[in-house]
Amino acid sequence: MPPNAPQTPRVEALDLLRLVAVLGVVLYHFGFWGPGSNGIPAIPWLTPIAKYGFLGVPAFFVISGFVIAYSAEGRTAVGFAIARFSRIYPTFVFCMTLTFLALLMWGPPQFKETLAEWVANFFIAAPALGQPYMDAAYRRNVGPGNS
Repeated sequence: MPPNAPQTPRVEALDLLRLVAVLGVVLYHFGFWGPGSNGIPAIPWLTPIAKYGFLGVPAFFVISGFVIAYSAEGRTAVGFAIARFSRIYPTFVFCMTLTFLALLMWGPPQFKETLAEWVANFFIAAPALGQPYMDAAYRRNVGPGNS
């Protein structure tokens, strides 16, 4: 944080609420649908509670939106943008690099990542540089039946 940026007090209760939201989503995925469950509850006795875990997603984003807006208090737009970028970008680079390394090791023959793709992803908008996003989850599948 820049030395002249005001310090907003941290509200620990909001961190706890975000944790509850995340745990709700985890409970939904592993206690209700379960990996590969084909619509059959993975842990039937958890179904009455776990089936509402999907509500953790919007709750998490609402709380996070408040926290981000709260952190902007007392900052200029430029100061806020610099603070957000310096907090998010290093994590993005780290995760993108881990994805690149994992795809290099375990991706072939389905995925063939290149150094050019990795470098283009540093600029966040890799398709603007003629390269796909590093994470296949962001790639658009084009083929029969897909638009």
